[in-house]
Amino acid sequence: MKASKFVKGFMVAITCIALFAGVAAAEEEIKGKIKSIDLSTDTVVLMDKASDTTLVVQDKAALDQIKAGKIKVGNKVKAKYIQKDGKNTATYFKKLPGC
Repeated sequence: MKASKFVKGFMVAITCIALFAGVAAAEEEIKGKIKSIDLSTDTVVLMDKASDTTLVVQDKAALDQIKAGKIKVGNKVKAKYIQKDGKNTATYFKKLPGC
């Protein structure tokens, strides 16, 4: 009887994991040139080959570099982002070498 409850609980757990795995946001990567910066909303617009992408930057170190002018309009950056609350939220944001 105990084994049956264990198997049933295990199957429920696996089903839940499978359902939530489909809901998880897929992280996307972008490399581009900074077109604009809006510090009032912590957003950066990146231009890549295809289009412009607006990112919300939440990384404190990246924001500090932007505020200090170390990352600025015209710099090339690499970013990774997810869709969060209908916005592209950066999970990684770094200036590329040589910029």
